[in-house]
Amino acid sequence: MRRRLGEEEGKFCEYTAEFGFYAAKRGQNKVNNALFKNIRDAEGNFITDHVWIPIRLIDVFLTKGDQVQFMGKVGQYQKQRKNRICKKVLTDYNFVDIGEMKIVN
Repeated sequence: MRRRLGEEEGKFCEYTAEFGFYAAKRGQNKVNNALFKNIRDAEGNFITDHVWIPIRLIDVFLTKGDQVQFMGKVGQYQKQRKNRICKKVLTDYNFVDIGEMKIVN
């Protein structure tokens, strides 16, 4: 769970992160998400280890290892965990809007 990210829910704040790679959702052939690692706030405080951001929110082409800076708005979503024993619905947090993203490395 991304509790630290959840503390920023509804706010448009500045973040930095390392780009990992582009990926497709399971069962789809179209690339539609990007992995970002080591998310930090403007003061450099660790926020979360990773987030998946829809590529429709990204306005710059990135390569693995790029350090980026961006303004992001945090929102919550429902995450379903399914296994043989039980079905759980959890609340998690992600970026629902991204301002201009720039490479800073």
